[in-house]
Amino acid sequence: PVATLVDNGVISGRNEKFIEKLYSTVTEAMKSAVEDMEGGQLYFGSTDVSEFMYDKRQPIVVDPELVRLRFVPDNESSDELWICEAGIHCVGLGAAPDRLTSDFPYYLKQYIKKKTGADVVYVQGTELAITADYDSVTYDESKGDVEKLNAMGTAIAKKVLSIDNDTRLEPVLNVVHREITVKPDNQILVLAVREGLFNSVVAKDGLGLRLITEIGYMELGNKVGIFMTPGEIAPEILFGGAADKNLSWSADTWDYAPLCETAGVDRLICFGLCNDQIGYILCDNDFRSILTENEEILASSSKSGSTIADAFEGLIGEIKP
Repeated sequence: PVATLVDNGVISGRNEKFIEKLYSTVTEAMKSAVEDMEGGQLYFGSTDVSEFMYDKRQPIVVDPELVRLRFVPDNESSDELWICEAGIHCVGLGAAPDRLTSDFPYYLKQYIKKKTGADVVYVQGTELAITADYDSVTYDESKGDVEKLNAMGTAIAKKVLSIDNDTRLEPVLNVVHREITVKPDNQILVLAVREGLFNSVVAKDGLGLRLITEIGYMELGNKVGIFMTPGEIAPEILFGGAADKNLSWSADTWDYAPLCETAGVDRLICFGLCNDQIGYILCDNDFRSILTENEEILASSSKSGSTIADAFEGLIGEIKP
């Protein structure tokens, strides 16, 4: 999209026509999906893709698995639908590209479609500072970045096709959402909100602000839980391994059980950037100076980790008393 000028003359990368096109396309796709619903079987499987990722931030915690939800229609003439979730950042063109790209998931989808006929949706998991390790794939650098993205997508697709541990899930689907508020203390972002640079929903809280957002939880077949989080969350919040007092930036402890234990299911996965984007979500005791770390610059609050953890524990406590 071509950059446009906002009222104060500052160049913005937002393109209103593109945004409207994206919204309308997604809306139509959702309507079409509901109208075309049909019966079938849902399977859950996973594979280790840790060779394709690395964590740039201590403590080193990753979810090593790519999870696949595979829907097999009863109608044999219909294509299968696969939802793949992994915590690997799609930043193959760098952190500030001037090109619009669907990154390696595009090539993952194309490869699987060609080999199986299945349609694929790729969902970001607990990525935070976890990025794709392009040293793990072989490609011709002289052909440019697209070749690199192709190599990564194809390599991960081959791992997806190797999944041999599918478990059929019972036809049980439960979904719940909860509105929550986060008290922002990142003054750079607070200023941006006040100036109208973000379209986040905020409310006054005395002399401060409250950022209004939401979390969600989905359970499939009484076995698989999906935590829907409004940002990029640290994997240690879900799976454990948070910095202890000796390694903590603030010399404090993180006194929350991993969300995977709180959920009480066989496997908890994460759909990140879901329904909102409040920035990076870190453990409170590992919130560092914005002068030293990238994540802190784009985190709404130094308390967003505990806010999310408290809200999730409360949500699970209500639905599983």
